[in-house]
Amino acid sequence: MLKLKRGLKSVVVNFLFLSLLSLLWLGFARAEEVVKEDSLKVPVYLLKNIVVTANRYEQDAFKLSQSVSILTREKIEKQNPQIVSDLLRELPGVEVNDAGPFRTRPVLRGMFGSRVLILVDGERLNDTRESTFSGAQLSLVDISQVERIEIIHGPGSIVYGSDALGGVINIITKKPELSKNDKFSLSSRLNLKYSTIDEQRKARLELNGGNRKWGFLLGGNIRKAQNYKSPQGTVINSGIDQDDNLDFKGEYNLTPKHNLSLEGQRFRAKGIGYPGTPNESTPKFYFPYHDRDKVALKYEAKNLTSHLLSLKAKVFYQKISKDFDSDLTTLLSPFPPMNLRSFSRTLTEVTFFGVSFQELFLTTKDQHLTWGLDYYREMIEGSRYLQTTITMFDTMLISDQKSTLSTVPQNSLDALGIYVNNEYNAFERALLTMGLRYDYFHIKTKKTSDYLDYRENPPQPFPSKAQSLSSLNGGMGLAYKLTENLNLTGNVASAFRAPNVVEKYFFGRASGTEFVIPNYELTSEKSVNLDLGLKANFSKIFSSLTFFLNNYRDYIELESTGDSIRLGSETLPIWHYTNISEVRIQGVEGEMEVKFPRGFYGYTNLTYTRGDNSSLGQPVFVAPFKLVLGLGWKERNDRFGMVLNLRHVKEQKRVPKDSQGRYLDKLPTEGFDVFNLEASFSLFKWQSINLSLNNLTDKLYSEPYNATNPYNPVFEPGRNLIISLFTRF
Repeated sequence: MLKLKRGLKSVVVNFLFLSLLSLLWLGFARAEEVVKEDSLKVPVYLLKNIVVTANRYEQDAFKLSQSVSILTREKIEKQNPQIVSDLLRELPGVEVNDAGPFRTRPVLRGMFGSRVLILVDGERLNDTRESTFSGAQLSLVDISQVERIEIIHGPGSIVYGSDALGGVINIITKKPELSKNDKFSLSSRLNLKYSTIDEQRKARLELNGGNRKWGFLLGGNIRKAQNYKSPQGTVINSGIDQDDNLDFKGEYNLTPKHNLSLEGQRFRAKGIGYPGTPNESTPKFYFPYHDRDKVALKYEAKNLTSHLLSLKAKVFYQKISKDFDSDLTTLLSPFPPMNLRSFSRTLTEVTFFGVSFQELFLTTKDQHLTWGLDYYREMIEGSRYLQTTITMFDTMLISDQKSTLSTVPQNSLDALGIYVNNEYNAFERALLTMGLRYDYFHIKTKKTSDYLDYRENPPQPFPSKAQSLSSLNGGMGLAYKLTENLNLTGNVASAFRAPNVVEKYFFGRASGTEFVIPNYELTSEKSVNLDLGLKANFSKIFSSLTFFLNNYRDYIELESTGDSIRLGSETLPIWHYTNISEVRIQGVEGEMEVKFPRGFYGYTNLTYTRGDNSSLGQPVFVAPFKLVLGLGWKERNDRFGMVLNLRHVKEQKRVPKDSQGRYLDKLPTEGFDVFNLEASFSLFKWQSINLSLNNLTDKLYSEPYNATNPYNPVFEPGRNLIISLFTRF
């Protein structure tokens, strides 16, 4: 029976895979079709998908040499997500790590944490205080603010500098809607949302005002969520007490060619759980608060001369503050009952100030030249509080020791990047792109009174340090027009990631058994990436297929030094971050969208990735094969629509093992199939409702990057109904 089930599953998977290839072939076979609906002979898809992230100015997605994914406002609202990360699971080449209504983060082409660059309106959300594995937190941007999301698959260092190894995610927020005349107009929009699995409640109100010369958008929302339920039961510590957000964006057209904009955000979250903790091997992790404040002022000019097409300048400020707590209680003796409680509180404040400048030139009728510079200063402060308590009979205090020790020093980072990008339309059929960027970093640590080296007797503060590093990266891309509707694409580029504060300067206990010390000799991670692909674009079909190969060297990982340190009654092994590995990640990404008659449409995508650690001769854990299929229908006037989709994820057995065949730090994962149903209704011109029934079959499963974690393979939510009501006033 087991073999029969596996055989049937294999047949289904192969059928779905062949169906996708057939659809892709259909797109390519129609390559000679000429679009006659548009007088400009531009495929309909291009008119709706303009990308600004790839080279920092507007470009047709079809003509780019890179692989891109785009989520428009319409797609976002129809999917009915609770946080930004919910939108990423069904995209090719993208997975998620961690779980819950706040902490879920993206994985691009096998890279996650600080190896993926997160932008908000082109500004960095990444900071160097987050560990390699954590990275920027997307939920600091409320999903209700988002107008569109652009994902660049593969390295982006030649445009954005450090961290863009796996790719770039740019979250573009809403702008004010200006009226078409000089008369002032005012409108408002209310969104109410509820989900059943965690009793999550959210309310957002937006106010839009202005005329054709100036306008503003003011928004505010509040959200609460209980612990969610998986098909196996309640997932502990998975809720959020509350987050609230206030955002503002204003625009003023100085002249038809000159625009000034001001924006700000105040985000506050409290009581954020870390799903699945505590458990037998992991303490309770918890975030009492996680906040973000941001202000940005932007100037933009267009068509200043026949050659200067665009000029942009921006200054921005950002502060991210958080409190991360770890709480573990261990039974020392059953009788008399004695417990040991180890509690730590890490406070972090990252202040970020930056400026950017960019110009776009039309040097000849077939050539565009872009150059610009980025500068930012990042300042990090924080402290760590430790408390160890021993109690008897849960009340009698035996011992209570308190201390304040920082694991990283107070420090500041100055970063400067200068880039140039040249786009040349050669031979009428070939669009050639070449880019170059130079980055310089200077980090200075302060002598911090509670950042102590307690290998010394008595413990001494670490001395201040000043270090610099630089990196030069380049790339070349080609989009070759085989026909009016078929492009052959290729892209080769280098990328890098500068080591962060945790990797260079962390000193302290990192987990239950590891003690980590600084490594001042760390160098940047480096990569070379090759993409080869095909893009087909017709009035009713869009499809793309991309093969990629990423080679990484000086890959940073934790490694044992072979030494140990004595802490009280414990002896702990000493580890440090070091450049030890060469890693190769390769695979294929394909996607297609099709419009059928009578309002029906379909979409599909697939991802296959393989990871290898060339230095150790071991596999690198990456997400297994993924296939997404969707079929939808919408009424002619778009008053009603619905979509049914399937996400099929295979098992992953390629995990590292030791010489005796035992698993190291990863476990193999099981495959799963998840169905989601979405529906939208326009009740009136001023009111609509969106419904989502996620995990339709109430499947018990974990996302691959959670399932492989032997310490906390947290389950995803069970069947969940999400209801959103939109009302315009």
